[in-house]
Amino acid sequence: MASTESETVNTLPSCEQPAPHGRTLLFLLLAFVAGIVLADRMSQPNGDGLTAYLRAESVVVKAKQDGYIKTIISQPGTTLNASVPVVELENEKLRSEIIDAQQEVTRRQAELEQTRARAEVDLSWRLKELETETLDTRLKSATLLQGKHMFEMENVAWRDYVEKFDGLASSGGSDDLLKSLIYSSSLTADESRIRAILRQEAARNAVEVNAVKIELCESRLSGLKTLKSELPKKIRQSAGIEVAQARLAQATELLNRLEQRATQLTLTAPAYGTVGKFQKDIGDAVRTGDPIVEILDEDRLFLEARIPSDQVPAFPQGTTVVLRFPGDEQRTGRVTGISAGSKADQDSIDANAPEHIATLRIDPSGELWPSTLIGSSIEVIAAD
Repeated sequence: MASTESETVNTLPSCEQPAPHGRTLLFLLLAFVAGIVLADRMSQPNGDGLTAYLRAESVVVKAKQDGYIKTIISQPGTTLNASVPVVELENEKLRSEIIDAQQEVTRRQAELEQTRARAEVDLSWRLKELETETLDTRLKSATLLQGKHMFEMENVAWRDYVEKFDGLASSGGSDDLLKSLIYSSSLTADESRIRAILRQEAARNAVEVNAVKIELCESRLSGLKTLKSELPKKIRQSAGIEVAQARLAQATELLNRLEQRATQLTLTAPAYGTVGKFQKDIGDAVRTGDPIVEILDEDRLFLEARIPSDQVPAFPQGTTVVLRFPGDEQRTGRVTGISAGSKADQDSIDANAPEHIATLRIDPSGELWPSTLIGSSIEVIAAD
C-alpha cells in the first residue's frame, strides 16, 4: 500500500514555479525599446519601410453636357488612341429639342418652297403683262412715227404751195392755167393763201405732237425694260421669299447648334492611354464638368510616397533613390516634386499623428522600370 502511494506521487507532473516579476518587467522593457528602435528605423529616410505607389500621368474625361451614363464603350484597362469613344451619355431633353428643331426645319423648307412656287407663278404672269404692254407701246410708237412722216410730207407740200402762191401773186404773170389750179373759184386769193398757211401750220404741229408722243413711247419702253430686270427681285420681296429664307436659316442654325451639343454626349479619349477606373456607372446622372474616368498614360509613370513633413529636408528635389519593385527588382528614381498633403491624406495614415504629411513625387531615372500594375506599392530602400 505504501509502495502504491509512492508510485502515484512519483507519476504526478511537477509544477513549475512562476517567473519572477523582475524578469517579466525586463522582457516588457526590452520589447518596448525594440519597438521604439524599429519605429525610428522605419521613419528614417535612408532606411527600409518607405512605401511609394506607382502612378501614371492621366487626363480626366469630364462630362460636357448634363445627362446620365447610357453606355460604357471602353472598359477599364483598354488602351486607346486619342479621339476613340469611351462613354456615351444621354440627355432626353436635348434629344427632344433636336426632334423639334428638325421638324421646324422641315416646315420652314416647305414654307420656302411654297413661297417660291407662288413667286414663280406671279413672276410669269407679270412678265407676260410686261411683254404685252411692251408690244403695244412699240406698235403705238411705230404708228406715231408713220403719222409723223406723213405730217412732215404734208408740211413740206403746203410750204411749197404757199411759196409758189406768193411767187405768182408778186410776179403778176399771165399763166392763167396755173392760177386756175391755185385759186378756187369760190375763194379769193387772200383766202386761199390763209387756208394754205393754216394747213401747213397744222401739219407742222402734228409733226411736233407725234414727235413728243414717240419720245413718251420710247421712255415707256425704257421703263418697261428696267421694270422687267427688277421684277424678279420685287416679286421675291412681295412674296416673302427672303423672309422665308431667313426663317429657314434661323431654324437650321438652331438645329446645327443642338446637333453639335449632341456630339458632345459621346466622350472620347483626349490622348493616348489606358482607361482607368470609372467614377460613374451606367444610369448615373452627371452634370457638366463632372469627372467620368481617367485616361492613364502608362508610358509616363511616376511614384508617390507620403512622409512626415519633418522628413522633407532629407529628400531635396533632385535626390536619387533606390527602389525595390515586385520580384525584388531594383531600379532608381529621382525626387522631382514635394507637395504638402491634405488633411484627408494625413488622416488616412494616422488620425492621431501630430506631424503633417508631405507627398514626394519620384520620376524614373537610369534603367527602365519593370512592367508593374498601376497602384502597386514600391519600396524605397535607400536614398543616395
